[in-house]
Amino acid sequence: MDSKEIKNQDDLIERLVTDGKDIVEDLVKNEMSREKSWQHCYKIFKNFKNKTMDEREEDLLALNLGFYLASFGMYRGSSFLINYDYKIHKNVIKKFNEEKDKIICGDFTNYDTYNELKEGISNSYKLYAEQSKNFVTETLVTKILLGVFSCIPAFDRNLRRVLKEAKDKLGEDINQSVNEKTIAFLQELATKVENKMMEELNQKQKEYLQNNGYNKVRILDLCVWAYGAELLKKDK
Repeated sequence: MDSKEIKNQDDLIERLVTDGKDIVEDLVKNEMSREKSWQHCYKIFKNFKNKTMDEREEDLLALNLGFYLASFGMYRGSSFLINYDYKIHKNVIKKFNEEKDKIICGDFTNYDTYNELKEGISNSYKLYAEQSKNFVTETLVTKILLGVFSCIPAFDRNLRRVLKEAKDKLGEDINQSVNEKTIAFLQELATKVENKMMEELNQKQKEYLQNNGYNKVRILDLCVWAYGAELLKKDK
């Protein structure tokens, strides 16, 4: 199906699932797929979410968060993170340990809670970003929340391109930044995409996702990443 044929939400869901299935197939077949960086990060944070962490455990979480972010493109270009070692993430980990009761892992955060978490993340990195004459982006904030809590997909250029497609082709009342309407749209879309994905995967693939923490937020995230990449190629 060409992206130009998208006329309703069912078409969009089909396109998302079609492209997302390729990533799922790679996850199952490729023992060291880059996409697995997310599941390693998410699973280790879930293991510690009810614990009081000592310094060794904070180091372990900081290393995992740093590698996941690097694997997902946040240590390239003009990112301030590239100027520091993994310990830059320890402040945000301490903040999350204080705020963990506000989040249901694997389900969408509401907009008010998102803003609270965003402020905490931004404050944790603010000094480092300013020293590099930079700032904490919405992309970084949402990628961190995806890796730690899986409570929102990453608002990178791929997701923003899919949101533009939904607005342009389907007339959705949304924009390309995090707000109440966009979260509500993505939340509804995530449930439908997850259901459609599970209908189409084979048993081995479904078991892999279920056994490795792939909830509806992350399934939507990998689908919009794949479809967004396709749309961006066609834009060139």
